[in-house]
Amino acid sequence: MNGMQIHHIGIETNCLEQSITFYERLGFKVTDEMELLGEMLVFLTIGDLCIELVAVDKDLTQSSNMHIALQVGNLEEFIQQNDDIVVEEGPFLLENGWRTAFVHAPSGEQIELIQMK
Repeated sequence: MNGMQIHHIGIETNCLEQSITFYERLGFKVTDEMELLGEMLVFLTIGDLCIELVAVDKDLTQSSNMHIALQVGNLEEFIQQNDDIVVEEGPFLLENGWRTAFVHAPSGEQIELIQMK
């Protein structure tokens, strides 16, 4: 399909304000807010990447290995400057020279932070 591109990644959250703060700490900016069918939607962007936070009342569990990978300039420096973001796994040095670590956002979604060579 020509012209197809990712518009946004939708993430359900049962703690909207904490999730907004988390993604803002990662460099995202709130670009739009709206209500649809009784659910609050908040769109945040960083560069060309857009995520949609969908506020829900239900308990959430991590149900897949899907994750968002965000590139940072210096992984160790980012972790030190954001010591309130808990690293769940890593940092790891990959065979290709990349450094990576995994954190969980407030609703349990997994975020990979990756530093290129």
